[in-house]
Amino acid sequence: MGRSGAPLPADTILSEDPRLLPLGNNGGPTPAHMPQSGSPLLDRGNNALDLQYDQRGPGFPRTHGAFADIGAVDRPSPSP
Repeated sequence: MGRSGAPLPADTILSEDPRLLPLGNNGGPTPAHMPQSGSPLLDRGNNALDLQYDQRGPGFPRTHGAFADIGAVDRPSPSP
């Protein structure tokens, strides 16, 4: 297995448990880990490419709430 010499981005989360659900079918063409409620990944990503959908495709917006989640899928915000 190789290693990269590239530096990590300053906002890389290193010390927290990402709190991911098990790998599963969350509606897309490939299995993905959905962030649990309270995950540090929620609303901490970006959508710099202005993607309309997450990796699951149409019907799954890339951003729910103020910011995209870190990862392949964006977890819907809980209803108030």
